[in-house]
Amino acid sequence: MTPTPTPLEQLALKCETATTSSRELDVEIAQAVWPQLDRYAPHCKGEEPIFWEDPFRKRQCPEFTKSLDAAMTLIPANCRTELFGSGSAWSAYIFHFTRESVQASSRPGGVVCAALALTAASLRARAALAKEPTR
Repeated sequence: MTPTPTPLEQLALKCETATTSSRELDVEIAQAVWPQLDRYAPHCKGEEPIFWEDPFRKRQCPEFTKSLDAAMTLIPANCRTELFGSGSAWSAYIFHFTRESVQASSRPGGVVCAALALTAASLRARAALAKEPTR
């Protein structure tokens, strides 16, 4: 029987099958990775999603599915990253320096942009790290 994917693995699959960047997917990722953030519900259609970090500090949700800079913030600590591709065929690989069993990748050559591939691989690496006990 196939194990049920974790929420992070489900989000990685969404990234791999997405055809373009998505603010809704960005919000889902932020809430999964940083559950302590409180989401500010938009008052009108098209308004940017805002998160409250402290009682009085707010910030926009990072564009993980559009920006490589934002996607890089998801890479777990102590990991090496490789990103390959061009046009609309991208793959990302992440390897943990000390925990050899933690290796993650996006679907090889099948992700439409670099940011989505790196986000998917980062989410899979975070899921693998959460499953493996530390030594």
